[in-house]
Amino acid sequence: MVVEGLKTGGAATLSAFTFGLWDGGAYKNRVDFDVSYQLAGFGRNCLIGAGALKAWELYSVWRLDRIVQTAANRASQVVGPGRGPVHGTPLHTEFAKQVKELSRGKIKPEVSYRLGEEVPRGTPGSIRVDAVAGKPEHPFRIWDLKTGSARLTSTRQQEILRHLPNRCAMKEIHPK
Repeated sequence: MVVEGLKTGGAATLSAFTFGLWDGGAYKNRVDFDVSYQLAGFGRNCLIGAGALKAWELYSVWRLDRIVQTAANRASQVVGPGRGPVHGTPLHTEFAKQVKELSRGKIKPEVSYRLGEEVPRGTPGSIRVDAVAGKPEHPFRIWDLKTGSARLTSTRQQEILRHLPNRCAMKEIHPK
């Protein structure tokens, strides 16, 4: 009895997930096939919806990454070539300006954190990230602008993560 119920449920699920291209064969006439088919259809629709949501989420992140990359590229063009802190400081300042302009408020530049809280710039013991997507109190992605051969080290990543309100994706960005 249980085995037949499982076979019917399996047939209904397969039928639902093939959008009816397979009709359920010998099991389609069983009493419990309709209920199983409806439940499987609901599950299929949930999976499709979740997949579409994830695709939209990936597309949104891709768009935000593109905005941040464009801001880095424009900042580099405005500031021009250079090396070291003398170059990095004006580049970061221009980058912040470009992020504000290009993102129309979707990305917030130069956000400082200390122990999970957003704090004013320069607060002792705080860290500052170059750009934040999402609400500053709950970011979902941050970017760190690097110039030349500088890299976002694992030590720096850990330091940043220690001060953020939540774990989130972190991306290093270089002007091109």
